[in-house]
Amino acid sequence: MKPCIPNHIDNSSNTTVEQVKKALSEHFSGAAVQLKGPISVRDNSEIFHALIDSAVPVEAAVKHCLVLRTTDPDERVATEQFVALERLSSALAGRNTRYRVPAPLLLIPSLGTFAMCWVDGESLTKKLRRVAVFRHDTEWFEDVGAWLGNFHRAGPVRRQVINLDERLTAVENLCLPMPDKSFSEAIVILQKTALTLAGVEAAISWLHGDCKTDNFILNGNNIYGIDISLSHENPVEYDLAQFLNNLDLLLSSPKFLHLKGRQSRLEKAFWRGYLSNGPTVSEAYLKWLRLSFAISLWHTIQLGQTQNIRNWILNRMFAKLTNRLSKTIAPLPQT
Repeated sequence: MKPCIPNHIDNSSNTTVEQVKKALSEHFSGAAVQLKGPISVRDNSEIFHALIDSAVPVEAAVKHCLVLRTTDPDERVATEQFVALERLSSALAGRNTRYRVPAPLLLIPSLGTFAMCWVDGESLTKKLRRVAVFRHDTEWFEDVGAWLGNFHRAGPVRRQVINLDERLTAVENLCLPMPDKSFSEAIVILQKTALTLAGVEAAISWLHGDCKTDNFILNGNNIYGIDISLSHENPVEYDLAQFLNNLDLLLSSPKFLHLKGRQSRLEKAFWRGYLSNGPTVSEAYLKWLRLSFAISLWHTIQLGQTQNIRNWILNRMFAKLTNRLSKTIAPLPQT
C-alpha cells in the first residue's frame, strides 16, 4: 500500500486526526506522530499513513471505519476487524511466513479507528495493470491462491453437509425487474438444481468475507490479505465463489482488455496455489454458489441505477457472467 495522495487532511476530520495522533503517541511512549492522508477513501472507511518517530521508527496504516455513507465512526466494525487481525496474526505465525496479514498495533474503539503495520507493495488489481503482468501473472495468482488456502486451513476447519435454505430464500427475494432474461432464468436454474446438492459436504472454516483482487497485497515474496472480518464461519466455497466472480467481472472491464484470453490460465494458477494448501472443494456446490452470488450482486447494483452507458456496460457484463455460469450447472453434475 503506497501513499498516492499528497499530505492533506480535511478540516472536518481535524479533531479525529488529532485524537488519533495523540493515542498513537501515547502508545509509543510519547513519540512524535505524522499522519498523512487520507490516502484511500471509501464509502465506509478512510485510511491514513502514519510515521511514528519512536526509538525504532514505525510506519503504520491507520484505518478510520465509518458507518456506511456517513462521517460517524463505526466502533463495531473497527473492533471486529482489529480482533480479526489479532487472531489471524497469531494463527498464521506458526505457518508459512510468506502468507501474512498486517500486524495489529492499536485499537481506538471510540474513534472507530485502529492501526496496523504499514505494508509496502501493490494490490493484485494494480499488479494486473503493469507491463510485468505478462511475465508474472500466473505466479501472482498461484501465490494468492496459496494464501487463501493457507488461511482456510489455519481456521477451525470441519466438514458439514451444506444447507441451501438461506441462499435459496435470498435468491427468491430478488424481485426487482431486471434488464435481461438471464436473471430470471438463473433463479429457475438455481431452484431446480438445489436438490442435486442434497447430502454434499463442504469444508467449513473462517472466511475472508471480501475476497477480491483488491484485498491481496503483493510485496516481493510475501502476500498479505487485508480487510478481513472473520465475523462468520461458512463453507470455504463462499470465498472462492466471490473471488472467481470478481475476477471474471474485472477481466470483462475495458480497463483489462490487455488480458483478454488469459482468464483460464489465471484461474488454473489460482487453483494450483489453493489446492496445494487448502481443504477440498465441492465443484458442483461452488458453481451453484457462483451463480447465486452473481445474480445477488447484480440485483444489489441495480438498485437506484440510472440509465447511462456505464450502467449499460455493467449490465452486459453481469448478463454475460450469468449466462455462462448458468450453462455450467444446467444440468448440474453430481460430486
